[in-house]
Amino acid sequence: MTFHEMYLSVKEKFGAHPEIMLKCSTLTVQIIDKADPFSHAFYLLWKNNKCILDQYHCDEYDICITGTQEEIEKMFTEQQYLVQEQHQLAIEGTFQNVMLFQKMLSYITSENTYLVQEEIISHILSEQAAARKDLDIIMQTLHLIFANSLISLPESFPVSSHQETKQETKPVHESKSKPQSQKTYPFNCGQIVKLSPSCKVYYDHDGKTKHSIYDLFGGPYAKIYSIVSVNDSQYELCWNSPAGNRKCFLVNKNMVIPVD
Repeated sequence: MTFHEMYLSVKEKFGAHPEIMLKCSTLTVQIIDKADPFSHAFYLLWKNNKCILDQYHCDEYDICITGTQEEIEKMFTEQQYLVQEQHQLAIEGTFQNVMLFQKMLSYITSENTYLVQEEIISHILSEQAAARKDLDIIMQTLHLIFANSLISLPESFPVSSHQETKQETKPVHESKSKPQSQKTYPFNCGQIVKLSPSCKVYYDHDGKTKHSIYDLFGGPYAKIYSIVSVNDSQYELCWNSPAGNRKCFLVNKNMVIPVD
């Protein structure tokens, strides 16, 4: 059997199996006889859910398989193998594309098993792992560059006069409100008090379960409360709404201020 006759035989085999299905849009496989690579070559193209064979070299391919004519014949006839331990077939291409071509062979060969040399798979996987590692390093570098640019951003632009005025007046505002939030008074049951603006939480009757003061009702700092009980660290406050509803809760002692 000449190489051309073998090519026609392979073309007939694929033509007799229209049920071939691959999960890819295109796949180009070039087959070359290493004894005469310039004259003895053909390619197999998977496109539009069909197999097309042509007896020419192709410039762009996904897989290139080079071997003796005998080994190429075995690949398409006797069994589904791509690489043996003797390394008769040389394969260029990604592992994923090689597996797609292997599936294509399963439709025309007599066996449903295949052999791809383990060291080639390991080599391909190690290259993929190295590529992922390099990509991680690139992403980390880009992240650091971006973070450093954000850190240095305020130094690159002058502060506006509005910001300077705001920064100058802020300590004055804090100096006025800070002593008020730190005032503490010894209050007794029955006294009328208000909540300090620094009070942000209240407690249930167990004195431990904490909630946001805004979950209790709106405008908590404008309301007037009466002290109904006192313990070591907390006051129990009570507020009577205009509708006659009564709400009692606990706050820390330093969160209570006298009514002006």
